[in-house]
Amino acid sequence: MTAAALNPFQLWLADAVRAAGGAVPAEADPLGLSFEAEGHVVRVFPHADDALAVIEVTALPVSDLAEDDVSRLAVQLLRLNHEARFEHGWSIVIDDSDRLNVTTTVAVSGTPASLLGEILYDGIDRAQSLSTVVAGLMSAETEAASGPETGASPGAGLIRG
Repeated sequence: MTAAALNPFQLWLADAVRAAGGAVPAEADPLGLSFEAEGHVVRVFPHADDALAVIEVTALPVSDLAEDDVSRLAVQLLRLNHEARFEHGWSIVIDDSDRLNVTTTVAVSGTPASLLGEILYDGIDRAQSLSTVVAGLMSAETEAASGPETGASPGAGLIRG
């Protein structure tokens, strides 16, 4: 495939693969790139706006949680998104496949291909941290459901972002 046949997203992604020392496949997937790193699925795919790309890292599946647990978790995650909204460009989402993800959108022309690796590592770190936070939230919910321990202060098990 020639460079002229590639769209700006594909060219940017090919440049990022080269910058990371990888070999660019003969056929560039127009749907982006997906791979596993440090136990997390990482996806880079085009946004509906051709000038943008979406980076998404799966923190953990929530499909094995009860619907009530997911609902309680969702409220806490909305609060965490709210508190962190001005600190960074990442958001927490639960996708259609019941996976908890961290996601961000970048401008293809404004993001050097050499910087993509750093952004991916940042997303992986955020996904790992989110997994830890969710484990804390779920254990706090379990402790709250079983009743407070003697001397425990209200809300002591909650983790704030």
